Amino acid sequence: MVKKTKKLIVILTALMMLTVGIPVMAASIPSAGTERYFSSKLPYGYANAYFQTRTKQSNYGKGYIYLVAKAKKCGGINAWFCDANTNRCSHITTCSALNQKYVVTYTSNMASGSSVRLGIEDLENTQLLHHEVEGYVNYN
Repeated sequence: MVKKTKKLIVILTALMMLTVGIPVMAASIPSAGTERYFSSKLPYGYANAYFQTRTKQSNYGKGYIYLVAKAKKCGGINAWFCDANTNRCSHITTCSALNQKYVVTYTSNMASGSSVRLGIEDLENTQLLHHEVEGYVNYN
């Protein structure tokens, strides 16, 4: 009985090691909408910067954002989508690496034709320096 239990534990451990080693494929990010450029000097003290209101072009519940440039000492940004009145309609996404797409998932306002806009803030609580960022957003 003890040998069977040990053998079973060894087999289960080996299976677990094999499945942990299999890479998980990230869900693809839809890109039905128009990719739009943005740039900003980030406000001090976690204040928010908002961009022009756009019309959502699809019914996808996800959009994306990515940075193409940021100040050397800038850790990144927090980004979200909101409606025309700056009421948040997505989860907040932290963007830190350059040229890496980050998914922004809608919590409301996801129908085609909805008014949406980008809101961002500095990832760090700067008091003396304005970090500058540039990137692209797709509301889908």
